[in-house]
Amino acid sequence: ENTRKWLELLDQHNAKATFFVTGRFADKNREILKEIVDKGHEIGNLSWNYNSMIAMKFDEVLSEVEPTNQVIFEATGGYVPRLFRAPQDKWGFGLNTMLDSLDLTLVQWTRSSGDTDKGATAEEVYKNVTGENAAPGSIYLFSNASSAFDTMDEILGYYVQNGYEIVTISELLPDGGFTIDKDGVVFADE
Repeated sequence: ENTRKWLELLDQHNAKATFFVTGRFADKNREILKEIVDKGHEIGNLSWNYNSMIAMKFDEVLSEVEPTNQVIFEATGGYVPRLFRAPQDKWGFGLNTMLDSLDLTLVQWTRSSGDTDKGATAEEVYKNVTGENAAPGSIYLFSNASSAFDTMDEILGYYVQNGYEIVTISELLPDGGFTIDKDGVVFADE
């Protein structure tokens, strides 16, 4: 239900997004994954269970990533995720090597919207991602279950009014003038 609200709002602003999903979510919500792809958005892998990967061994990480890719592939009729976001922003040594073998790129976010912070207000979320916190190539983290969803129309309107084009992460890379480093951080090409 929340994802459909996001899709409707993004459509209203002619905006595209990257939805990072867990395997558990994907498996229970297969129909929405197809809708995401059909509307021109991107799906990234967020592992199966959203557990910290900092102490996981190679085979444990693989058991979180591969089944998630498989469910996304099946649910969408063949969409293959190319991006991976580490759950809880934590991962251990060797993750990039394993992701390379699966043709996945690690990507994190530039700034969290703070929408899931305890007691976060719509005004705080708006301030976190607009004004001096707005920059080309930025990746903002929002939750599907955002407590500040009602301010998203205003946030998207801010970007459109200020000449930003809201695109998927893959559209930023590499031809969009931005590069991603080994830690999943996006920066502008020189």
